Amino acid sequence: MDFTCLGAYRQLVVARSTSERVLAVAQDGGVVTTILQRGLHEDFDGALICKKDSQWRPLPGVGATAEDILQGAGSSYVMCPTLSALRAVPEGMRLALVGTPCQVNALRRLQDKGDLRALQVKLAVGLFCSHSFSYEGLIEAKLRHDLGLKPEEIRKMNIKGRFLIELFSGETKELPLKELRPYVRPACTRCHDFTGEKADISVGAVGLDGKNFVIVRTALGKALLDRLEGSGQIETYPVDLYQKELEVLVRLALKKRTIPV
Repeated sequence: MDFTCLGAYRQLVVARSTSERVLAVAQDGGVVTTILQRGLHEDFDGALICKKDSQWRPLPGVGATAEDILQGAGSSYVMCPTLSALRAVPEGMRLALVGTPCQVNALRRLQDKGDLRALQVKLAVGLFCSHSFSYEGLIEAKLRHDLGLKPEEIRKMNIKGRFLIELFSGETKELPLKELRPYVRPACTRCHDFTGEKADISVGAVGLDGKNFVIVRTALGKALLDRLEGSGQIETYPVDLYQKELEVLVRLALKKRTIPV
């Protein structure tokens, strides 16, 4: 299998958090949350994350405690201007960023230009991303208007071949992904980066249930992952055990790479 479409990397594994508290709120395997909680105060002082309110509106902010990080767990599938939180960051505060590939790429451009706030970001965690949706389209038009769902009823959303909406009532609604195409942000249709190739560590859960693919790209990312595994905060598994899911990952990354400019 040709992995060049995943970008340059040092290690590719499947992993999951060992914390039940993290797994209870995580999107899938809880690896991103565990990375941030472990790195707090050792590698950085806070993390640029996206939280959400009861209406599922994205809220960019800085998580400076383990509890803050937990509140930012899970995906909203609505674009969040996470980097805008840099404006309010105190000088000298070391940061991590959790962001989509386009946000990681924007960070690297700012760092290349010597932006002082951007240079405070010491670790970039990239999230696998095919596209994101507008809030008005996904939440207001599709879920509230078409399906009659109130945002505060929604516990979690996920994509597993279909768009899944888990409600606090225990019910799960499903939608074909094609029904959400009208709400995809236009810029996403021209993006070529699925896995966050400029991140230190890239994380996603394509086809996996309760686990994450973890792509380690830099020495910093490798050192952090080794500490997590060595301390028992995550479990790792060889990717060879997940050939079917790996094929899906490669296919989606290749599809992004070949989008016409």
